[in-house]
Amino acid sequence: MLDAFIRSFNSFEEREQFTRAFLGSHAYGEGIRHELYAEIIFPVLLAGSNRNDAWSLYWLAETIQHLKGARKLYEVIKFKTRTDLLKDAYAVDRDSIEIRKALLKSLWSEFDYASHEWPSGILWRPARTARDQYTEIMSEAALARELDREYAYAVAIDEFEGKVKQYYERLIS
Repeated sequence: MLDAFIRSFNSFEEREQFTRAFLGSHAYGEGIRHELYAEIIFPVLLAGSNRNDAWSLYWLAETIQHLKGARKLYEVIKFKTRTDLLKDAYAVDRDSIEIRKALLKSLWSEFDYASHEWPSGILWRPARTARDQYTEIMSEAALARELDREYAYAVAIDEFEGKVKQYYERLIS
């Protein structure tokens, strides 16, 4: 029945209308059947992302768990992370509250993971020099501050930056 449903779409426009309605309903929970995602939703989101459509970039980020399980699809977007996709969406639409909050939450999740072994260390993208890691983390923290217009994460960002500074000082001394 799913195959028949997928074949029932006569045009890309129909696929796009379905995708927007489906994702907009939030009624699907976390799971979307792979076939439906791979053959209908992902192509629509990919086409939109190629046009720098903020909505499509946002929904690629929000459905990233479906890409991580489908390497060939994930490869098409060059293995961008949820945060990368949300940054792209934010660059296109800085006024979207939904995108701003999702990006802030994603950045905070990365900060939280990076510091989970503190005080032993800060885990950040390997294969970079300590200086490059420090610069990148502090840049991400500055972005998080920009996004945190309600100051909900202000204290937590201060604490994270303090840990990063201490760790970097240990590395270079």
